[in-house]
Amino acid sequence: MKFLYKILLCALVLWGCYSDKGYEPKNDYSGAVPKYRLSSTSELPLCSKSLEGMVVYFPQDMGSVYACSDGLWVKTAEYGYSDMGYDDLEYFNADSVRKSNALDNNDIPPPVYDQIKDARDGKSYKIVRIDDEWWFAENLDFVTGKSAHYEDNVCKDKCGVGYYYENAVKACPKGFHLSTKKEWYNLIDYVGGESYAAIALKAEGVYWYGDARNTVGFSALPVEIDYYSENCFWTASDNVLFDINGYAVEEGVNVATQRMCSVRCVGD
Repeated sequence: MKFLYKILLCALVLWGCYSDKGYEPKNDYSGAVPKYRLSSTSELPLCSKSLEGMVVYFPQDMGSVYACSDGLWVKTAEYGYSDMGYDDLEYFNADSVRKSNALDNNDIPPPVYDQIKDARDGKSYKIVRIDDEWWFAENLDFVTGKSAHYEDNVCKDKCGVGYYYENAVKACPKGFHLSTKKEWYNLIDYVGGESYAAIALKAEGVYWYGDARNTVGFSALPVEIDYYSENCFWTASDNVLFDINGYAVEEGVNVATQRMCSVRCVGD
């Protein structure tokens, strides 16, 4: 009898992961355009909450399209052997899941904001709670040492100050410190990994080239625009900085001694 129960349990699990027919989905994604492709249905991941609404294409399965709906993969279309122009879609894999989370803000709670005042000059800053850390939601705008405003940036007085490293490490107000390398990596992992973190962190608007969602309220703004629309942020860890570009957030070192970067402070 126990063996029979095990068989029934396995059957239920398999049915819950994949449904080809005979099931009316809770959410109907018929007509939705696929974002990724797979070689066979055996490669489908578990239809979890974070993948709800994900639509994939199978060129080798009669050009079928499946959608993740309320815990089940449901066939929504079949185009015969026609590729419908979908053969150029990227393959769905673990990296695609991270990208999906970064783009669609899956399983990330809405931002919680507060405000602090810098006693040194009376300026107020919006701060945001991200994964139990209080981050500045703005670039620091306190002039010290050789730091300076850029006059040719696209966001004028919203982009804060560009700092040399020696000034950046001591620029944050009391109760806050210059973000560390470890804190940056925690932030990057939280929003989907290095490859797509820029999408989740960049402020929406005309400040950047490429996609910008600002899913966690970090509101990354460029202190200076260059041909690649990159922006650098200092860390307190051994002259290390992080560059934000179209999709990625990448670790770098201040090779150019004259490079000026933004500062984001984190609560002590």
